[in-house]
Amino acid sequence: MKGLEEKINDNEWFLYNLERPATLRDRITFYFHTRFNRRPYKSIRCISNKGGTLPKLFLYNGLVNSKYNFFTFVPLVLYSQFRVFINLFYLSMCLTQLVPILRVESPIVHLFPLSLVVAVCMLKEGIEDYKRHVRDREHNTQKFSVYQKDDYVDVSAERLKLGQLITLKQGQRVPADLLLLKTSDPNGASFVRTDQLDGETDWKLKRAVATTQAMSTVKEILSLYSVATVEEPKDDFYNFTGKICFYHTTNSVDQSNQLDDENSVNSETNSKPDPGTKNTVDSTPELNNSDNTNVDTKLDTVVDTKVDTKLDTKLDTVVDTKVDKSRSKSFRKKTSIDVESKLESKRIVESLNVDNIVWMNSIVASGTIHGLTIYIGKDARACLNSKRAKMKYGLFEKELNRLFIVLILIMLVMCVMMLCPNGFMSMWYVTFLKYLLLFSTVVPLSLRISLEIAKYVYNRAIVLDNKIPQTMPRTTMIPEELGRINYLLTDKTGTLTQNVISLEKLYITRGYYTNEDVNIIKDKITNIPNTYASSGNSVSSSSGNTVNSVLCEGSELVIINNNKLNDNLENRLYLSLLSLAVCHNVRPISESETASDPVDQPNNSENLVNLQINPSDQLHNMDSNTGSDNTPKLDSIADSLVDSIMDSVMEEVLESDMDFQGSSPDEIALVKFANLCNVKLVERDDYKMILMVNGIPLNLRILFMIPFSSETKRMGIIVEDECGRKHFFLKGAEVVVIPMLLPRGSVWLSEECDNLARMGLRTLVFAYRAISDSEYDNFVQKYNEANLSLYDRVKKIRKVTGTLEHGMLLVGLTGVRDKLQRNVGSTLESLKNAGIKIWMLTGDKIDTAKCVAISCGMIQKNNSIFQISVDKLKQLTPESGGAPLVVGSGPPIPEMIEFISNFNTDENDDFDAIGLYNVYLNSVVQVITYELNTFIMGPVNKTLLILDSFVINIAVNNCFLGDNAEYNTTFKTLRRLFVKSLLLANNVLFCRCTPQMKADIVKLLKSENKIVCSIGDGDNDVPMISEANVGIGIVGKEGLQASLSSDYSLVEFSHIKRLLLWHGRNSYKRSSTMSNFLIHRGVIISVMQAIFSTIYYFMPIAFFQGWLLVGFTSYYNMIPIFCLVLDEEICEEDVMLFPELYVELKKGRELNIKTFLIWIWISIFQGAILMIGAIILFENSLVSLISIGCTSLFLLEILNLVSELHHWHRLTIIGLVCTCIVYFYSLLVFRNNFDMEFIARKSFFWKVLAISMLGWLPIYVIKYLTKILKPPQYIKLIVT
Repeated sequence: MKGLEEKINDNEWFLYNLERPATLRDRITFYFHTRFNRRPYKSIRCISNKGGTLPKLFLYNGLVNSKYNFFTFVPLVLYSQFRVFINLFYLSMCLTQLVPILRVESPIVHLFPLSLVVAVCMLKEGIEDYKRHVRDREHNTQKFSVYQKDDYVDVSAERLKLGQLITLKQGQRVPADLLLLKTSDPNGASFVRTDQLDGETDWKLKRAVATTQAMSTVKEILSLYSVATVEEPKDDFYNFTGKICFYHTTNSVDQSNQLDDENSVNSETNSKPDPGTKNTVDSTPELNNSDNTNVDTKLDTVVDTKVDTKLDTKLDTVVDTKVDKSRSKSFRKKTSIDVESKLESKRIVESLNVDNIVWMNSIVASGTIHGLTIYIGKDARACLNSKRAKMKYGLFEKELNRLFIVLILIMLVMCVMMLCPNGFMSMWYVTFLKYLLLFSTVVPLSLRISLEIAKYVYNRAIVLDNKIPQTMPRTTMIPEELGRINYLLTDKTGTLTQNVISLEKLYITRGYYTNEDVNIIKDKITNIPNTYASSGNSVSSSSGNTVNSVLCEGSELVIINNNKLNDNLENRLYLSLLSLAVCHNVRPISESETASDPVDQPNNSENLVNLQINPSDQLHNMDSNTGSDNTPKLDSIADSLVDSIMDSVMEEVLESDMDFQGSSPDEIALVKFANLCNVKLVERDDYKMILMVNGIPLNLRILFMIPFSSETKRMGIIVEDECGRKHFFLKGAEVVVIPMLLPRGSVWLSEECDNLARMGLRTLVFAYRAISDSEYDNFVQKYNEANLSLYDRVKKIRKVTGTLEHGMLLVGLTGVRDKLQRNVGSTLESLKNAGIKIWMLTGDKIDTAKCVAISCGMIQKNNSIFQISVDKLKQLTPESGGAPLVVGSGPPIPEMIEFISNFNTDENDDFDAIGLYNVYLNSVVQVITYELNTFIMGPVNKTLLILDSFVINIAVNNCFLGDNAEYNTTFKTLRRLFVKSLLLANNVLFCRCTPQMKADIVKLLKSENKIVCSIGDGDNDVPMISEANVGIGIVGKEGLQASLSSDYSLVEFSHIKRLLLWHGRNSYKRSSTMSNFLIHRGVIISVMQAIFSTIYYFMPIAFFQGWLLVGFTSYYNMIPIFCLVLDEEICEEDVMLFPELYVELKKGRELNIKTFLIWIWISIFQGAILMIGAIILFENSLVSLISIGCTSLFLLEILNLVSELHHWHRLTIIGLVCTCIVYFYSLLVFRNNFDMEFIARKSFFWKVLAISMLGWLPIYVIKYLTKILKPPQYIKLIVT
């Protein structure tokens, strides 16, 4: 809406228009801006929690995959049918029969085949679209809980509106883009899974808005009027800018009952980010200083950080202001909304970022969340990243169209040749049109309908195949393409893998353990805590057990002197398990906690009965200065009560079934392994964690976390035990951790990392060092200074954290595996042998994808890896041999890449900045070109090429700004080299791909005339699936969008082997043979017609009169030809045993020009033999000529069919018998067209047999001899 940015500052106008009912003008404006809802409304938008929107939006949140509705079905189907030139041509020919001077036969005779074709196509389209409507309905009628009128109401997904408050529980799909208002977690955190959107397996940590999280119930949230102002719809999952404004009135506070002290909000909880989030490194590492604050006080503060400057300039309004009451009263009378009360209220603004937003089709992974709908329908991020499935036409259809053009030329040449003897006299065009109708059988009208029926049979065979159960074809357009795939582009997560992570090996100095050695590990560390209790500082618990701080000073576990560990296997093993259980961002959750929803439960922390719920409140307090006045102290409780509570707590913790939630499945797997070894994580929040070590609790305070990132490749955590001793645990990739380690005890690390990598395992190195109080205080001081820096903040922070990352003790090495789908390795091996190149496209990290590529067999052990990525480019220097002529005197490559990555090409209009951007980009392009040339010169057949999104974007899209000939030439050179490299490589791994990048890669291959098959299971794979020649969707655990948008739906990746090698082969071979037969039949009829007209002085007289022509173009030969649809050239066992047979199919020899010309020659030869033989042997009447000619043609076609069959099916025999019965019955029905007296003689049968054998036998002998002298490949393989 133009001017919204300016008008929004007028509070009175803004509030009135936000809540007023929509008008007809609003609807017209909406449809004008969205081109009748075909594109997003490009405007910022304001959404209130009462359902008001500005601008007024009319969006539908349902999924629409269907193509027709009740009104558009008939016209759109007819339009699609007559867009085909053949159908339009026959329609024109039929219309000519309405003109008496052009009439050759009755118009009904020619209209009937065309009507039959169109009717069958309409029936097929109607059935397919009805199925789409059913699938859409199942998706759109899913019920979700919406809070309306002080109660929850179940609302279907398609009826969701903007500004509604939705409640979702663990495992539910998110039906719209939501602003997270409240979660069941006290800290406002919730994990979501987005692998269906961006392909990343790591769970995303989302944060609720601090103001609404502080409220105890959903009713209180809705009682406080709020307006969310968000950016215009975009397709970016990783960035978001907005703000939410709360109109804080006295009445709203009174209605919320002003939360009691026990429900107060910890100000640090709402302001300090989670140590596990990506921006934790920007927060100040302070110890817990909890100040409980009342909700009213919280609402009077303004939380406004990290707001996008541009949006803030547009939308920022004055906080805590009142509007002049001298405004026009007439304006206020226009609305019944209580605008004045809101104008006089305080306005609290809180900034929003991507951490506050949960995208559509994400899966809630933890707890219960309450969210406000801010984008629905086509405005949602998931919809903007997906493309509507377009009609696909395969290479087989294109080849047929080319043959149709040749057939039309043949038909025109025949018409001209028949006109030449009599010359182009007056009214020659009438004769030409008549011949055009007589020779129209050259272009077989029934071919289209025959192929449509055949494709339906192919799909039914796929559905009924018990070896690939639940496989569902969703189109009948492209089954032949399954037999000619050149490239298979596959997703990783959920497609090749199960996304189930398991720890396979744990290495320590003196050996390694597998996941089957859990009992051995438990035995070795059974007495560890009790052993250390005697020498370490310990505190006796109320239950009599020794609660030992196993990391306290004086403990034998960690010796302070130079951070050396006591050289003892049990010690090493124990510390490695502690590292697994401490260094992570995982939170435990019990089944009872998962099942219950405490969001709307008021807190009664004053009740002593609740003491046993939280073990951390009963164990030793970690900071005596922390805690609110309303929290009971253990010291003030009777010892007997404490003993009973502690015993019940410990028993409940140990016996309860714990589950774990975290942003990384790898971390969850490591924590679960430690849990199995009796080092259990029982409680974790932002500030503390509690471990149970062999049943003895260990309390640790979280002081600081260094989050993991793809650049640093490591994660660290600083904890403090009960004795005040500080410990630094770190884990990361070996390339970054090895330089931080002490030399002694780590010499074996590199070799073992290589061994695990060759096994396809992802490795993590764990390290440890103790930190003194003075060292930690110095670190905190320097970190605070770096965190407040306005320039190079990230670099300074990393420099400060680097002061801790040295002299570390090697703890252990872990190898984890993402479990593959069943039979993935053997399937990929068979597809490789079939000549199909396999590429992996994933949104995941390079290291993760590389391990999966090795595990599934994409790369063999003797193959090498060539990587071109941001990390690799940043490491290139002239000394390392990386493009020495490019760097020159300019800035280092990392600085160039950083500048290019951060440059906003859409909004930056600074001429100098654009020039510098182009110069840097040109240098980076030359570096990439150099690397690609290096790859090409190497052994490309034995190398896995790895590319990331940065390189893909530069190579595929012209990122240069402006029109510069030199830069354009540079880009074209890079693109050509990029395509050449891809085509030469056998295996390519694309990492960090966005959904659009995946589609761009498919387009790139299709532009090189390659047939591409894409397979995936998530929403992020839909563009790739839709763009490919053949799109295959795996039925995911959470989402069906990929399956619904695909051409074929599978439940397992391994089913693709049978789908391509068996069903693809049969579909292509059968359709090709049937097409050749139908073309052959039409040409024979035309040749016989031409010879007949020739003996009658080139007059356009029909030889096949009346319904005879309809019979020979439809029901006489239809059933026999359909016997080819059931034929099997090779048995199933041989096809699956020899995937090399698939290579021959990709050459396309079944329907090329050479094969076509051979069939044309056969048709001319047999047509001439039939007509000339009939002329010689008929008995002086036209009906006898028709009798012997038509019967000979019928018998010849049966013989041709029998000679082409490789496998006799019972339906084939039934079809042949039924066809013979139909033909001989038609002799009686159409007795006026046949000489029944001549047919009754014995001479008729031997004449028909002689003519038919004379036309068939020479062709059969030639084919038989050719098969012996030059056998096809399948015979060679099977015999061998």
